[in-house]
Amino acid sequence: MDFFRQVENLVHRYAEMIDGGDFDGLGGLFARGSVHFVPGGLSIHGAKEVTRFYEKSIVIDGATGTPGTVHWVSNLIIQGDAEGLLSRSRYRVTLNVGGEPPRLIATGRYFDHFFIEDSQVYFSQRRVVSEYIGDTSGHLRQGLFTVAANGSEHDVRR
Repeated sequence: MDFFRQVENLVHRYAEMIDGGDFDGLGGLFARGSVHFVPGGLSIHGAKEVTRFYEKSIVIDGATGTPGTVHWVSNLIIQGDAEGLLSRSRYRVTLNVGGEPPRLIATGRYFDHFFIEDSQVYFSQRRVVSEYIGDTSGHLRQGLFTVAANGSEHDVRR
């Protein structure tokens, strides 16, 4: 499989794993990488930290065993650079729990960097830039604060 197709698969696999509540698999995508949230300044690194963050942050619907979200990723652009591959894309997140109609809860951009090793593509860094955050009360745990690598606390809902 060519490198661009591997990038495309990783970008969409991230969305699929969040929507399926597979936080161990999600962490595995970043075993050698990191995720940074803008605004908020939170940075998480490696499989364990990424898995733990999503497990503590995301509300799981007891009826489905999933977050009840659909992460829609679009406008994917992939290009090479001197150190690997870059991509950028847009996302929007809808929530459908409790028999309610789906509702838009977030939109933004992903800015990703990938490295290639032994003909395999891996996430190096994902920057999640939030452009709109609506009512996330059915998706993110209330009052959840997390501690970044530098010891500072961050409200994950900001």
